[in-house]
This record gives sequence, C-alpha cells and structure tokens, in this order.
Amino acid sequence: MRRALARIPWTARCEPNEWLGFVPRYRSGRWGKLRVVEKGAKTHVHVDPAELFARILTLRPEAFVLVHNHPSGALVPSQADLLLTDQVRAVARRLGVGFPGHWIVAASGEHWIASC
Repeated sequence: MRRALARIPWTARCEPNEWLGFVPRYRSGRWGKLRVVEKGAKTHVHVDPAELFARILTLRPEAFVLVHNHPSGALVPSQADLLLTDQVRAVARRLGVGFPGHWIVAASGEHWIASC
C-alpha cells in the first residue's frame, strides 16, 4: 500500500480543508494517480457512496485505496472514518473490486486503516 501512498502529492496532504479520494490499482499492477471525489470543510468531508463508486468503476480498476486528509494533523481515525471504511469495504466486496484499506494523511504523517 506504500505505492498507493506515494501517489498522493505532498500539497494534497497540506490542504486547509478535508478532501476524500482514491488511488486505483489497475490489472497491470500499476497504481494510478490520486482522484479526489469530494472537498469539504476544515473538520469534515461528506461523500456520497454512490458518487464514489461511480467514479471508481469508470476506471475499471482491480482494486483501490481510499484516501483522505486531516488538516488538523491528528492521525487518529474518527468514528466516521471507521464507519466509512466499513461501508466502502462492504460495497467493494459486493462489486468484486479489491479494497485493501484507507489512508488518512496529513503533513505530520499518515495512518492506515486495513479493510479486514
């Protein structure tokens, strides 16, 4: 998953407002670029799961990693972060798309939430 993390530009980690996106992994094994789906406020971002999966499925990836930033620098996942990870995992399984997990990133570092 470090390869997916490497696809996140440093400037995205430092954004003043939260954003949520994904990094696709194609059948060739190559990781794509970060695709931002939604931008939010300083403390949260709302994403419509249907919009998220519509964007993911148009790329036809083998798998994807969910990514969002925490402008505060705090890397501990919120209950909303954990719930979103669980919801995305369930939908990805039903659709047959790999979902290894979810990165939370900030200028101060990153935190991995595994999708198991």
